Amino acid sequence: MSSPVFKFEKILKGDKKYLYCYGKGFFEKEDGMAYRQKLLETIQSIDTKEYILVIDSSKTKPTTGDAIPILQECHKLYHETEFKEKYFVETKSATTYLQKLRTDDVGLYENIKLVSSASEILD
Repeated sequence: MSSPVFKFEKILKGDKKYLYCYGKGFFEKEDGMAYRQKLLETIQSIDTKEYILVIDSSKTKPTTGDAIPILQECHKLYHETEFKEKYFVETKSATTYLQKLRTDDVGLYENIKLVSSASEILD
């Protein structure tokens, strides 16, 4: 199985600033830990109140059970960090989407705008 791919990209478009968080593939515990660490570093390097958050995990697969606590920590970071606006690109897999909803113990998906693609926000 191939390793997951993820990136955190700061995008400037006119007077708008975006933090684009992208992930795809199958995340195991170690992958989740690397994702969380890079997320923390990225959030600490910017003034998040000036940024619009775009989370794009539309191409991720369901995670392993031992990675779920790390997924929940990421949910908490996204939820508690103050951004100008927050968007979540809907996951293409129903199984993955349901796993995200079941593991959301902080209400992230209740307080975020759902979009069908990142281009709706970034273009």
